Amino acid sequence: QHRIECFGSGANDPRPPLDNPLRISASDNAYCAAGENRMNCWGASAPEGWPLLNSSPKQLIIGLNLSCLNDRLGLACWGDSLDHFLPEYQEPGLFTEIALGRVHGCGLTYDHRVLCWGGNFSDQLKVPTLAKPTHIFAADDYTCVVDGPKNICWGEPTP
Repeated sequence: QHRIECFGSGANDPRPPLDNPLRISASDNAYCAAGENRMNCWGASAPEGWPLLNSSPKQLIIGLNLSCLNDRLGLACWGDSLDHFLPEYQEPGLFTEIALGRVHGCGLTYDHRVLCWGGNFSDQLKVPTLAKPTHIFAADDYTCVVDGPKNICWGEPTP
């Protein structure tokens, strides 16, 4: 049986009960945890309108104004930035990993492609030529992948 223990800013915010959490994500005073067929979010800036779960999540990410859940049924996103942020990629089981920046998101597919969506103010959707990326990370207005022995980043400012 797993349980959630929090510390730091917002640690004493009331947490909704969740038996046996499988995934947890936190960002700037917002927290979400997902378990088998259930998810709860809490904190001062917790996203509202999270989806009902029909399966166990593979990945749960909280971004600045948006959150996404990746499970075997596909990708579900919710939050304040949906007007320009919803991914057009909804195929079930498409992504092995997802990453969220300030106003964009990217996903790594099972066949090692990177697909991005959202705001493109700093070319963060302009994916460079990649060989076989295996991991993905995004923050602010950039995205990085591990591609063989190299880390490759795009957008601004790249680390």
